[in-house]
Amino acid sequence: MAEPQHSAVTVLGLGAMGGALANGLLKRGLPVTVWNRSPDKAEALVEQGATFIPDLSAAIGASPVTIMCLSDHAACMSVLNGKAIAAAAGRTLIQLSTITSAESRELASRMAAASVRYLDGQILAYPDDILEARANLVCSGPPEVFNEHAATLRAMAGNVYHVGASHGAAPSFAKAHDSFSLGCYLSLLQGAAMCASSGVDLRAWSDYNLRYLSSGNLGREMAILADQTITRSYDEGLGATMNVWRGAAIKIVEECRTAGANVAHLDSLLALMDKSIAAGAGEKEIGVLFEQMTAK
Repeated sequence: MAEPQHSAVTVLGLGAMGGALANGLLKRGLPVTVWNRSPDKAEALVEQGATFIPDLSAAIGASPVTIMCLSDHAACMSVLNGKAIAAAAGRTLIQLSTITSAESRELASRMAAASVRYLDGQILAYPDDILEARANLVCSGPPEVFNEHAATLRAMAGNVYHVGASHGAAPSFAKAHDSFSLGCYLSLLQGAAMCASSGVDLRAWSDYNLRYLSSGNLGREMAILADQTITRSYDEGLGATMNVWRGAAIKIVEECRTAGANVAHLDSLLALMDKSIAAGAGEKEIGVLFEQMTAK
């Protein structure tokens, strides 16, 4: 099968990320049309070869594919009026704004009714990553639509992944990734707070944990936990039961309170552990908390 060709692209929204998307496409030689409520944001891009069209419908009609990157769902719905949607009929709309899975499904339904091909996507990167083609972009929607535009998306972002045929999968995937990242950040900051409150050398503590990360040990442990959630089997893996981990968590909380460090997220963790143990999972591995987290 021949590699899909790059397409002329219209970019709606020229904020920090939208501007980077348009800039990245231009750097890789694609014809780019841009639209923004404030025309002045298009000036630098026009100097680089973009075409600015102030009329939204005309801008959408200028390219076979339109990439939308606005602040949120409300902003998207405010500009996608009947005339703009009609201009997109028979074309492809790729939604890269920060939205939820429910909002994506709502938009997908509107696009289907207007005969617009639709992909939702989320950018797991910063604007500079787009400019250097090293960003991660996750998309969901019909595989045939994704395959048609994959080359263009890769030219723009670098690393592009199709994470599901159902609309809304990409926003869910991205929010889960953000949750993972924030959890890691919070854990580092909370551990640092414990050390600072107890008079422990923060440089020594940070160096130890950064070495732990670079050693690959944490990655191996995360792989074990990931496998437990996939197989939903919690009898072996890390080598410690929920009862053991709960005892450790109680001591962590005691240490924090003695030092005066915040324990808010640890209290939530203990509550999950207590529910899991009450349900009979005390001798299971810690991955069994997944069952409490997914319980309806």
